[in-house]
Amino acid sequence: MTNAGHSYWQSNVAANPKSVVKGFLIGGLVWFAVPFCMTTTTGLASRFANADPSTAPEPNYIGPPSLIWGDADVNCVVDSMTGRVMTATVLAESRELTGGRDYQLTLFVRNPQITVNDGSWNYWVLETYDSPAGSGVLPTFRDLVTLHGYAVFDKTKQFLYRNQDPLTGVMFRNGLTAIPGLFVQFQMPSKIQPGDVIAIAAPVGYMFKESPALPGKCLDFQWEPIQDAYLYLPNSNITCNMNRIEFLVKEPRDIPELRLMQFRIDAMNPASTPHVMLNHFSITHTAMAGGIIATDAALSWKVVPQLYNVKVNLVGREKAEMSMSSMAISYMPVSDADELMLQALLPTGFDFTGATTMSSGHEVIATSVETVRIRAAMYSAVNVDIVIANFRLGMNGGNTVFNLVTKLNNGVQMDEENNFQGGFRLPGRVRVLGKSISSLFKLDPVLFPVASLWEARMGEDAVVDFSFTLTMTASIGNMLRIRAPPYDLKPTGFTIIQQNSGDIVTAEVISASSGELVARLGMSIFPAVAHKVSLAVKTPNVPNPTDAMWAVEVLDGGLLAENTNDYMTEGFQLVDRVELTIRAAKSPPLAEVDAEVTFDPKSASPDELIIVAPAGFNFTADCLISGGDNKEVKSCVYMGNIAGRAAARLSTIRLTSILQYVVIRIKTPAQSPAEPSWFVEARDATSNTQLGWGEDPTGVSVRQMDGAKVVYPGIPSISGQMAFQFITNEKLDAGGILRVGYPKDITIQCGGSYLQQVALEGYVSCQNNAREGFFQLTLSRPLPPGQQAFAVESTCPTTVINNQFYIIVMTNQNQVVDAAMSIPGLPIQHGFSLAALDLIWGNAEPNRATFISMGFELLTELPLKDPPIMAEIVVTLPKDFFHQVMRSSHVETMAKPLPKKIEGGWLDVTNPTVVRVLLDETLVSTLAVGQYRFQFPILVPGRMPKYNVWTMTICAPTRMNVSCTGPTDPRALVSFPMAGFNMGQSHPSAVAFSTTGDSTGLRASILLWLVLPLLVHGFVRPRQS
Repeated sequence: MTNAGHSYWQSNVAANPKSVVKGFLIGGLVWFAVPFCMTTTTGLASRFANADPSTAPEPNYIGPPSLIWGDADVNCVVDSMTGRVMTATVLAESRELTGGRDYQLTLFVRNPQITVNDGSWNYWVLETYDSPAGSGVLPTFRDLVTLHGYAVFDKTKQFLYRNQDPLTGVMFRNGLTAIPGLFVQFQMPSKIQPGDVIAIAAPVGYMFKESPALPGKCLDFQWEPIQDAYLYLPNSNITCNMNRIEFLVKEPRDIPELRLMQFRIDAMNPASTPHVMLNHFSITHTAMAGGIIATDAALSWKVVPQLYNVKVNLVGREKAEMSMSSMAISYMPVSDADELMLQALLPTGFDFTGATTMSSGHEVIATSVETVRIRAAMYSAVNVDIVIANFRLGMNGGNTVFNLVTKLNNGVQMDEENNFQGGFRLPGRVRVLGKSISSLFKLDPVLFPVASLWEARMGEDAVVDFSFTLTMTASIGNMLRIRAPPYDLKPTGFTIIQQNSGDIVTAEVISASSGELVARLGMSIFPAVAHKVSLAVKTPNVPNPTDAMWAVEVLDGGLLAENTNDYMTEGFQLVDRVELTIRAAKSPPLAEVDAEVTFDPKSASPDELIIVAPAGFNFTADCLISGGDNKEVKSCVYMGNIAGRAAARLSTIRLTSILQYVVIRIKTPAQSPAEPSWFVEARDATSNTQLGWGEDPTGVSVRQMDGAKVVYPGIPSISGQMAFQFITNEKLDAGGILRVGYPKDITIQCGGSYLQQVALEGYVSCQNNAREGFFQLTLSRPLPPGQQAFAVESTCPTTVINNQFYIIVMTNQNQVVDAAMSIPGLPIQHGFSLAALDLIWGNAEPNRATFISMGFELLTELPLKDPPIMAEIVVTLPKDFFHQVMRSSHVETMAKPLPKKIEGGWLDVTNPTVVRVLLDETLVSTLAVGQYRFQFPILVPGRMPKYNVWTMTICAPTRMNVSCTGPTDPRALVSFPMAGFNMGQSHPSAVAFSTTGDSTGLRASILLWLVLPLLVHGFVRPRQS
């Protein structure tokens, strides 16, 4: 209320009726008369509260809206004749003036134009009447009260304020919002003298800012314009206290009347619009003596109450843009209300269609895409918590902006918080375009041709790739976090590339532990640009993709990720590491053999096994020999090749335990492959999926026959014997076959006298297949286990392309029982033409002495330039034969003499099974064409050896005093194998050779052997070896 003359303002009357004026009897009256000099204009509202009948009621300006009577409840009429009488008629049946209750009536009245003192005549009258319907005639009088009036003072000449942004002209109306530079202007009708006080009061709840350092001193007070400050009150004390500014005048002289004064000051709105009785700015000029000189008031603006302590949090499991999610809204209302309207402004794309509430007592009553209305009873200063679910988040991501408005049930707005930007930052989406997991085997298909075809297994190292795009920029310094426990993510090998350009995005791995890897980006990743991230992992022991979900997020330090896939990317289908063992009791080359299979399915339960053999191995068409003790394996069939290797499919029952005693038939290659591993793939035949795979790194080794060798001269175009030897562990029945492969460049003759059976017994026929490069010996008698040997005639070319031999032992059904493949041949020797002379021997009786004669023929002259130097002749005796050379004269040269070495001795017989003749390296370079034969005594064993082959090797010189060891010595130039003789035989020429040369010495040596069988050969200077 204001006391200024001729002011149009509110008056407040509080009353406690003694009688009831019933509202349901429509027409009940409240009659109000004011002093003659005042005019009533309208009745505004009424309130009631619990009354104390013994005291006058106090004004109540904070009653709840439900207790306020509105235009539908009461009708106010002002007497047009006097202007001083107002009649309020109760309209609503539900309203009544109840005896014993307090009521409050607020009126708008116009003060008189003259001053009015507080005299006895200054009073107000309030009467109540019952409705005419109660008596049926006239309104019935109920209560009456006379109220003391208030004094009216002079009005200021001018008093106004201006609340607006100087740039936009918009008023600052939001509750608890700062009002920067509130403009105030006044003009007093009387002069202002020293000691006077001018007080300006804002409505209750407004605040004028005080200086924190100097309490009471106004903050940001400024006379307007500043250059006219000297015309105002420059020397006066100006203080601020809450909603009051006070000027204590201390100017040196009076300020004349009608001096226009204006200033600006920072203020703050209250939480809500004060009661109509309180919502005005007032100014009072008080004299130093205490009397009011002038006063005035100006109606304040309507404050828009603002919700405070507002929080909008994203609480749903899915948080990426365009996800269906939930949010929690929390706020403190200023006013009671019944409904919250939430509108999502940014990002665009929010859709509340179908939204529901998760919080108790709340209900969605309407939605309109970005807007949702929620019924929720709320009370002033009582915190409200609402959870909304099942709505779609906005697009792309970014900072959110919401409008929050509370309303009454009748739609009247109460509080608001518009353009609220303090909520959650909506995460962008990491959109995973593709994913893959590659075992280390798959990454190197050349090294792992079979394993690279199959899936990654549990518990193994692998590499994971994700292709993705973002909807929000990941800036330099942001963190890329990848989580996938129980996968073990490793820092090594982490890379990010831009897929289209292939450019590498630099990133530093900060941490990698507990299934999480965090890397700091050194370059930005922009929206909608596809990138690929690769990282090394160790797979867990969980097979299903949903058992290990992957999170890919970009972090920038905010509460929520900048971009996320919401942990929605499924992991990978991993398979188990099954176990396989394949063993064969016999495994010769190129044979069909039985192999035993043992298989452990681990956690897999397959009903089909795919077995992949090493390169060169194969399976028979129907490869099942035994299906196991319980017939778990139903069939085994050859199914073609996998990665160039033979594969077989085993159909089984559903395997849940170790499979044993299964036998399959396989075909061995010529030799063990460099990679011997056998693989097994465990499958579910119904779903055609892989359940696991495993490897036997040892498998079946191809066992070559022992002792397989070949010796031949290797001089182009000169024929000579080619001797073979081998040791077999298998017995071969009569009719068996020995197949011998040889280089197609070599000419072989094996028919008739060209075949030397050596150890082969019975009739042996030979069939030579020169075009295919092999000959076959068919045996009329069984071939026992042990060492075997034979020889054929061979003629070598100048060059051999593939200098490899093989020997295969086969049954008469062409089934391989033993073999030796890739037997290395001897080098071709160019530069001289040598041929072996016939081997001649004396009478061969068991354990008796005789002689042996051998040699070579130089067919053409040695080349003049760089001829081959023949430095040694090494004769290797068959097993169990011993030479009987005890002095140099025991070695007789026949025909042309050999150019023997002079210095240091020319004979070395320290090894009883080897005779070494040392030649003069100078003289031998000009050796003449002709035959060179020598002979020496030997002791025939009690039983002929299987490898009854004599070998004469001619060796090149050595820089060190090291003996030549025979055909395999690096210094060997040429070797001549010569098939031996049988017991009881003697060569037809033996008599002639026994009487040629120094036979006396020979007979003497034989006699000496009979007397001194253990005599040390001291007559011949031994060579060091």
